[in-house]
Amino acid sequence: MEHITKNKKGFTLVEIMVAIAIVGILAAVVLVSTKSYGVKARSTKATAQLSSALPSMISCIGNMGVAKVSNPSGGVNICTGVASYGNWPSIDNYSYTSTAANISGTTSWFVTLDSTSAKDDVRICCNSAMSSCKIISPLSGATCTATSPIE
Repeated sequence: MEHITKNKKGFTLVEIMVAIAIVGILAAVVLVSTKSYGVKARSTKATAQLSSALPSMISCIGNMGVAKVSNPSGGVNICTGVASYGNWPSIDNYSYTSTAANISGTTSWFVTLDSTSAKDDVRICCNSAMSSCKIISPLSGATCTATSPIE
């Protein structure tokens, strides 16, 4: 009597479907976890660009100039009344929000920058209490004054 042997080569359809399902689940987890990296990258870039204008603003005020923050916009002179100290940076996907008045003293000031992209939902606050800038999220309810937030 002859013995028939079956050579099992390859994968069954069920094994292949299970492998595809596992890969799909892993891909979904990776996509969800990396979603916030774009928001963080854009807001960090905007914070760095706005922070780079702060020394010019402080120098302007220190030399008896007036820092233009009542309605700043990208490309506009930071300082009025004395020599130019550079321009407010133009930042993609962000717009400056109006503050109360131009700054003529170094003790009480603030500048805010709001994301124009609905998916970012970020406000950047620079003020005299911190002497720097900070990312505040979410945009709704985020307040920025000369004394708050404080690092």
